[in-house]
Amino acid sequence: MKACWWLLVLALGLTRGDTDWSSNCPSICKCKWFSGKKVAECTSQGLTTVPDRLSSEVQSIDLSGNPLHSLPSEAFRSVGLVNLHKIYLRECGIVELHKDAFKGLEILIELDISNNRIHSLHPSTFRDNVRLRILLMHHNPITKLEDGLFTNMTYLQTVDVTNCHLSHIGHKTFVNVPVLHNLLLADNGLVHMKVAVVEPLTRLLSLDLRNNPWRCDCHLKAFRDWTMEKNLYADPTKCAEPSYLANQKWSE
Repeated sequence: MKACWWLLVLALGLTRGDTDWSSNCPSICKCKWFSGKKVAECTSQGLTTVPDRLSSEVQSIDLSGNPLHSLPSEAFRSVGLVNLHKIYLRECGIVELHKDAFKGLEILIELDISNNRIHSLHPSTFRDNVRLRILLMHHNPITKLEDGLFTNMTYLQTVDVTNCHLSHIGHKTFVNVPVLHNLLLADNGLVHMKVAVVEPLTRLLSLDLRNNPWRCDCHLKAFRDWTMEKNLYADPTKCAEPSYLANQKWSE
């Protein structure tokens, strides 16, 4: 009988704990369990800053469609959101991204900052996010990926920088990124690339280079040959220059 009483107390305690995290959910958000995570859905609510009244237990937050415009230093940690696994910031009009915006988020595994107006990323932007696996940055006017941007991100598996304004990727952008599987660079302004940029990525399965203005000369040959040898060619990656090779596939 006593054992049953303790089980009842424990069950009530767990129920209360499950309720507490969502009981103070601001009216502009929906706090719920989804796919085994404590989720705060705060999309398209006219927010200009990260909400400061959410439970620190929240594991996933979706702020997509809010006019945030900028993310300051420690944008999430400063409001107690330190247990985040997933952050979605699509179409937030973000122009300025402080280099420490994601500081303190050491268990973050997925980050979506796509469809914004971010022009540049400081090399230390993701330094604290050591467990990040999926990084979506497509549809931003980002012009370059600096050396050190992804250094020691040993869990990183997917980087999507499709449809940005990329014209340069540093030789040391991907240092100690041992399990990167998908690198999506289509629809950018890349003309040349050195093999040294991607050679350390020994687990790469997908490398999308389509719709870039590739200049197919002797400076690009080693990189082109490497993609073919590693079976990473994505059809139809084509030459843009010189004129006599325009629209010719790399595979031809």
